[in-house]
Amino acid sequence: GNHSLTTVSLMDLHRCLAHVSPSTIAQLVNKGTLAGITVNDWDVGFCEVCVLAKIKCHPFPK
Repeated sequence: GNHSLTTVSLMDLHRCLAHVSPSTIAQLVNKGTLAGITVNDWDVGFCEVCVLAKIKCHPFPK
């Protein structure tokens, strides 16, 4: 059949898939779960949102 492919970067998929891990994205792509998606840049890069989400808040001292 006629399959349309969309080419995106790993970071684009990371953002679109609610910041799941790069290894999970690789599994989804390799298993064909993300039909029609090809990745043209597998560089993990730096995700500021993920870094900020991992910052722990400490209570103020009394």
